[in-house]
Amino acid sequence: MNAPAKPRILIVDDEQHNLHVLGGALKELYQVFVATSGAQALKQLANPPLPDMVLLDIVMPDIDGFEVCRRLKAQPDTAEMPVIFITAMDAEADEARGFDLGAVDFIAKPIRPAIVRARVLTHLTLQARTRELLKSGELLRATLESTRDGILAVGRDGAVTHANANFLRLFHLSPHSLSPEVQDRLLARVAAQMEQPQAFLERLAHPRPAGATDCDVLHCKDGRILECCAVPLLLDGQVTGQVWNFANVTRQKLHEAQLLQARREAEAANKAKSTFLATMSHEIRTPLNGVLGMAELLLDLDLPPTGRDYAQTILTSGNALLAIINDVLDYSKIEAEKLQLEAIPFNLHHLLQDLSLLFKGFAGKKAIDFELGLDARLPDWIVGDPTRLRQILVNLLSNAVKFTRKGRVTLEATPLTDANQGRALEKPFYQRADGLVVRFEVLDTGVGISPEQFSKLFKSFEQADSSTTRRYGGTGLGLAITRKLVHLMQGEIDVESTLGVGTLFRVVLPVRPGTAPEEALPGTEPPAGMAMPPRGARILVAEDDPINRAVLRGMLKRYELTVDYAENGRQAVALLSRKAYDLVFMDCQMPEMDGYAACQAFRRLEGPQRHVPIVALTAFAMQGDREKCLAAGMDDHLPKPVTRHGVQSALLRWLTPEIPPAVTPTPGDALAAVPVPPVLDRQVFRTLHQELEEDFDAVLAQFLELLPRRVQALRAALESRRPDLLAREAHSLRGSSGQFGGKRLCQYALALETLAQRGSLDDAAAWLATLEEEQVRFADALTAAQRLTAFRQDLGQEAFRDFIGMAIRSLTGLLERIRQEAAGPAPRQASEAALELAGLAGSYGLTEVERRAAAFATARTDQPPSFPAPLLEALVGAVGAARILLEELGGE
Repeated sequence: MNAPAKPRILIVDDEQHNLHVLGGALKELYQVFVATSGAQALKQLANPPLPDMVLLDIVMPDIDGFEVCRRLKAQPDTAEMPVIFITAMDAEADEARGFDLGAVDFIAKPIRPAIVRARVLTHLTLQARTRELLKSGELLRATLESTRDGILAVGRDGAVTHANANFLRLFHLSPHSLSPEVQDRLLARVAAQMEQPQAFLERLAHPRPAGATDCDVLHCKDGRILECCAVPLLLDGQVTGQVWNFANVTRQKLHEAQLLQARREAEAANKAKSTFLATMSHEIRTPLNGVLGMAELLLDLDLPPTGRDYAQTILTSGNALLAIINDVLDYSKIEAEKLQLEAIPFNLHHLLQDLSLLFKGFAGKKAIDFELGLDARLPDWIVGDPTRLRQILVNLLSNAVKFTRKGRVTLEATPLTDANQGRALEKPFYQRADGLVVRFEVLDTGVGISPEQFSKLFKSFEQADSSTTRRYGGTGLGLAITRKLVHLMQGEIDVESTLGVGTLFRVVLPVRPGTAPEEALPGTEPPAGMAMPPRGARILVAEDDPINRAVLRGMLKRYELTVDYAENGRQAVALLSRKAYDLVFMDCQMPEMDGYAACQAFRRLEGPQRHVPIVALTAFAMQGDREKCLAAGMDDHLPKPVTRHGVQSALLRWLTPEIPPAVTPTPGDALAAVPVPPVLDRQVFRTLHQELEEDFDAVLAQFLELLPRRVQALRAALESRRPDLLAREAHSLRGSSGQFGGKRLCQYALALETLAQRGSLDDAAAWLATLEEEQVRFADALTAAQRLTAFRQDLGQEAFRDFIGMAIRSLTGLLERIRQEAAGPAPRQASEAALELAGLAGSYGLTEVERRAAAFATARTDQPPSFPAPLLEALVGAVGAARILLEELGGE
């Protein structure tokens, strides 16, 4: 890049000595040109490029300096050019004459170079600033006139000082309205168009104080709606008036009203849909809970091989049905295309053999054959989503059996090689060096499909032939879901069929070979060495459905527990008020008093010395059901159908609370073994943000307000030597912070809760000190995540990535500047950079950086000039943590 050109200086003097002295003083900083007479100077000034300044001698033989100056100021091109007279004449009259002609200064002879340089620099600087002011004024005028809004400036006395053309058009005024003789009536004419004219005039007459903004919506008599905002006009910190901005938002407000009505209607429809789905979920899950629970209990018995196979098939098929229900009922996931695929190792042979056993029974009832063909080269274990694969094959096999009246149905699975890959393997996503492609074929000898019916085959709620629904039933949704699942797995599905002969569905899926997991498959008894609930623990089960009570009775009898049963919430509260229980399993939907009301009633009766864990049992599986249980005072949530593993996990979780080995305090070094999970789990934070939608900001603000109070309550409980209160407060903190993704804070709260339950208050003191520090870090992380999430929503993901990159560069650049300036001789510049960093960090919500930078900026010592090293180290650490957070957000 070329350096800016030096200013041009013209020196006019008839004495060579003066030219030499003046030129020598200025040539290093400026481009110097000379003229030895007034006539020569005027000739040079008649042609471009013109100089930026003229140093002009007064007494010259032909045309003196006064005449040269007069002629310069008379020409438009040179009228604004600064002229400095160089003269030995120091009479007051001569100076007055020179200033009258337009000179900006006088330099008296004998010439002193330093004085010349100083005055030249001063006037060139003033000239540059004058030009910038003129340019800014023109830019401001152009901006005010180009904006689509109406702009009105009013002085402190209420007089109009400026109005742009759009303001005049907005209120149907002519440019003549701004003339002095009628200007006093302008505001009255504007107010007359308002529904409340007097209120409008009063607001104009009372300027807002400095720093305040006044925004409102004005309604005009002609039906227009105007949005107006006013800001105070300041001069030297004093309010001298206000500037108003008027925008016509009539169409916008109309659209907002229409959108609001549409939103209310959509919310009502969505609420009705959610209520229906929740009800259907409950109604389906309640009997399914009995089916699966009894199947698990059957497997605990000493059954013959055939009976065990049947029971296992019931359990496997029931679990497959449950998995399908979970996704089909969660209709919002399907609408938003948010179905997530698992990538876990599973035994493909076992899955296909289970399907074979299931569909052999179905086919046998229709007197048709079912055949399973597994290629010997097919691996036993692959990595993928067994639930989705089972769903795909169940849909295809169900259709095959349904539409086949005689003959057979065949399921074949073959790994594709170069010899048999066919056209499917030409797809780019199959070209994986570590991959495996498996072709599944479902062949039947059923009714077949005609060519013209193929177009409807994979559409939702449609079947190939309308008579099919009447004859065979069904919704026509199965194949649409199947194709979507196949595509999510990056696979292909196609069909070949001949009417009256049969149909072949072919699914080609890329998978990865896998290995059997090291842990043993679950058996009928817990493996040796597995943790067991403590003997003799007292359990209360509140469940109104007799089948579900029987299932839980069978699951709990393997443990040496004392179990009581209640058939409704009222009985449960009565038992809880009479007996001391260690754990409660509480169904949410019961007659007389439901689980939510029962839990709330018991919590009101429960004393401060003891907290009984309550685990919710609910067949509702919609979004927000877990949060509803926790809000009612329950501690945990088990969705129905409950499983033996789920029940055992709840028993272990609530009856044997232990500090994880990684966080067990050791004497003398209570914090040495703590692992370092992230301060904020971004996935949990994002999920909660999506679930709460517009309510998220209010909920987060409430949590941030309560968070320090909870920590203060912990400190008060510790200082008062109340282990029961300390444990309860730590438990509450663990639950609430976990909802927002505070993994590290949850870990410290768990350790504190366990130590309090053991009565180890001395060890708890060290954990509480660390928890207090972590609480500050977690609150800062939440604030930054909230602010930057809002930026991402406003900018869009691509622009947000660029924004994040710019933010990181700005933060690190300012930090580097601070480090350099702090080590140099001018610490004031380091303080200024630190204040700039604090302001930038505050705009991003990076509270920790803002706080550290502000502390650093005010900690300077002048004798000798320096900063405390720990403050700089803390600032470096805060910026590093902020950069990690920004990079995580930018990569989402």
